Amino acid sequence: MTTEPLRLTPDLVTAYIAWCRAQAVAAKREVNERWLRAKELHLDWWMFALTDRDLTKLRLADLLSQLEGASDRAKRIVVIKHLYTFLRLTDRVEAGQDPTRVGQNA
Repeated sequence: MTTEPLRLTPDLVTAYIAWCRAQAVAAKREVNERWLRAKELHLDWWMFALTDRDLTKLRLADLLSQLEGASDRAKRIVVIKHLYTFLRLTDRVEAGQDPTRVGQNA
C-alpha cells in the first residue's frame, strides 16, 4: 500500500468502472451500461465534492456533510460505498481507512 495521498481522480474512476464491468462478466451477469454511466456521473459529483481530499483520511461525517441538500442522495451513498469496496478489494485502502464500513468512526 502506498503512502501517497489517494485522490478521487478520473483515472481512479476509470479503473473502478472497468472493475465493475469485469465483476459483472465474471459473475455471468449482464453488464448494465446505463448504471455504470450513472455511477460515473455520481463519481464526477463526488470528485468535485472531495477535491484534493485523501480518500484514506476521510471520516463518515466528511462524506455525510457533502450530501446535505444533494439530489440523488441514496444513489450517491451506494456509489461511494461500492467505490470503497473496490478500494479495499484492490488493496488501495485498508479496512480501517474505509469510512463507509459499519463500525468505523464518524
